[in-house]
Amino acid sequence: MMNTHKIRNVAKDICAAEQKIAYNIAFNLHLAYSDKWKKLETAAARSEFRAALVSQGLENYRLSYDYKPGKFNEDAIFCALNAGLENYFNKFFIASDYETIGKVFPIYY
Repeated sequence: MMNTHKIRNVAKDICAAEQKIAYNIAFNLHLAYSDKWKKLETAAARSEFRAALVSQGLENYRLSYDYKPGKFNEDAIFCALNAGLENYFNKFFIASDYETIGKVFPIYY
């Protein structure tokens, strides 16, 4: 299991900080790219675009004003974002609890 960070008052097996960050990145990517996503017709095109979005999202995260190298596990953020981004784009929602975020953006490694 990857080393993840705890959210205050939330068990790590429910949702880790890295999963919450992945959700925030996905939310911002959805705002910017949902129209383009809807126009993609093949699974191959969606897969390629998803990979580009994951890279873009992590780069945006690194450029954010509160980014501190090593504070959070970027590999875990990558895994969660990669695992949940396509499903999130297909079934967009605004999460109201950490349990939902943890289920949609799992960390498999």
